[in-house]
Amino acid sequence: MEIFHHNGQLKTTYNYKDGRLDGPLEVFYETGQLESKRFYKNGELDGLLETYYDNGQLKSKGNYQEGKKVGTSERYHSNGQLKTKNNYKGGKLDGVHEIYHENGSLRHKGNFKEGNLIN
Repeated sequence: MEIFHHNGQLKTTYNYKDGRLDGPLEVFYETGQLESKRFYKNGELDGLLETYYDNGQLKSKGNYQEGKKVGTSERYHSNGQLKTKNNYKGGKLDGVHEIYHENGSLRHKGNFKEGNLIN
């Protein structure tokens, strides 16, 4: 399926299978630039999810499995520097959590276990 902005530019593309989202879902800015891309399987997020600033620069990326965040998730400042880096297991923070200043220097670091801060 396709949805369009009022200016005629493509806004969203997605597919349904058996009444559920299935496959890639892409969202675009009015300019036509990609805003986000994610994948669904049987109606749940499953796979890589990426978001972008309107200039095309990567804003965030992370992985999902059966609707839950898994693995490393990263967000970026608008200048391209890493903003946050987290690890997830079964949808919960698990492992090192880092926050960075816009200049790239480390601001905060902590550890999580099953969604709970342990230090």
